[in-house]
Amino acid sequence: MADSQSVRTDGLRHLGEETLFGTVPSHSIHNHRPVVLTSGTPKARSGRWSYDNQIETLIDGSEYFTRWFAELDALTSSSAEPRELRHTGWRLDNIGASGRYSGVDERLLPELHRAQASGVQIRIRLSGHALGAVNVLACRRLRAAGIPVHLDRRLSGLSASHHEKYTVFRDGDRLTALVGSLDLTRTRWDTQRHSIVSAARYPYLRAPTHDTGVAITGSAALDIARAFDDSLADPCHTRLADPCHTRLADPCYTRTSASGAADSAPLLRPGPGGSGSAVTVLRTTPLDPRRTAATREYSAATAYLDAISRTRNFLYMEDQYFWPVFAPSPLAGGDVLDRLLDILRGRDIDIYILLPAPRHRSPIGRLQAAQRHVAMSTLLRAQSRATGRVHFLTPQREGQTIYVHSKLLIVDDEYVQIGSGNVNIRSMFNDGELCVGIEDHHIASEFRARLWEEHLGVPREGLREYSEAMLQLDAALRSGRGNIREYKPPASRRSFTAIHRWLWDRFVNPSPTR
Repeated sequence: MADSQSVRTDGLRHLGEETLFGTVPSHSIHNHRPVVLTSGTPKARSGRWSYDNQIETLIDGSEYFTRWFAELDALTSSSAEPRELRHTGWRLDNIGASGRYSGVDERLLPELHRAQASGVQIRIRLSGHALGAVNVLACRRLRAAGIPVHLDRRLSGLSASHHEKYTVFRDGDRLTALVGSLDLTRTRWDTQRHSIVSAARYPYLRAPTHDTGVAITGSAALDIARAFDDSLADPCHTRLADPCHTRLADPCYTRTSASGAADSAPLLRPGPGGSGSAVTVLRTTPLDPRRTAATREYSAATAYLDAISRTRNFLYMEDQYFWPVFAPSPLAGGDVLDRLLDILRGRDIDIYILLPAPRHRSPIGRLQAAQRHVAMSTLLRAQSRATGRVHFLTPQREGQTIYVHSKLLIVDDEYVQIGSGNVNIRSMFNDGELCVGIEDHHIASEFRARLWEEHLGVPREGLREYSEAMLQLDAALRSGRGNIREYKPPASRRSFTAIHRWLWDRFVNPSPTR
């Protein structure tokens, strides 16, 4: 084993390489170039890779909430010990059965209370951002029911938030984590049909909503649980430390310090034959003036940028915002727009980006759309002089916009990055975020096929091979079938006042150096 000074700690995975995480076994690597988490400035810290994980993809709120309540029910009725639930979210309300709206939503709170009464140890952490009045009410109700909850107000400004959305269920030795773009809130429920009017969606006239998530069973769920523990023991903010909170202990887990040295040994616990999916946990720590470069973590951003740079054939992205960085990036190598321009100009590839069509008429809403359109127009102009091709898409049903709330990246049907982080400055540098990177050809191709089955209305059997799927997508765009349309930015550019810019820079998409 090399000394700690010469060992890479940024998630590099090469066949048979001796790393801080142990020797990488040959059966854990697919035959493609690994996704490398590059170290920028400040240092981008990343977690370990684990190889024993079982992944289930979850599309839209109906699948996600059904799985969430199934895990809670199983935990409540189990006789194993220990039994624990860790949840962190940007928002929480008393959602109904499987997330559906029922007029009087009384499912979540009684179910949590029943789980706690059965012996489940529950810890909940909610964002205490400036516009989070719903979370204040949720905390009051949870505390009144005797359920431990933290309203985390450790933020650097009015616009910052803890945007993570994940839950870890521990049933004895089995750990399962649900990660994605969904909070436990009534506004996130929808089915893959995305009906125009649905009495189960809150409120029933709200636009259909598209979300994505994954359920992970294995060592990566342990890493996510430790990320929860670390968030409560953040050295930058000690006043929220909970003396009653027991950190998740595991003798096979090692935490890597900011300097890159291992805190303990032994290291990576291999799964049965290492036959599962390779997963790493990626984070953004909230911007705070008390943090040094060594204690900030931008691993979610660096992984996203590096995955784009390593695209060989195609890239598929779903994002709520897609706002470029109009400010100096703290990371080397530019931002998402820079990386997309690089691969568009130099490679024969296809870039597909699914975005929500503009629907807000407020000044801020119009400014948001204008920022997105600047990025879109930049890529489309570059395409005329480039080798690659870029396609902007938006989902619709019967002329009604389907709002894209998903935060997803799929590269070459080999790598998936999914979680709470959007493509904007806030998610990449300012807010608290948690994503996972998954390297598994089967998971990536099946996830894309399932998504395109929903968007195109074509059976997934004909979408698993990318070349055939691309033909199906082109046919759908030409014929107008399915739920997907081409998204073209307007030719004219809207001008905005200084007050609009001030609001944008201060509250909507603040500079990473602020």
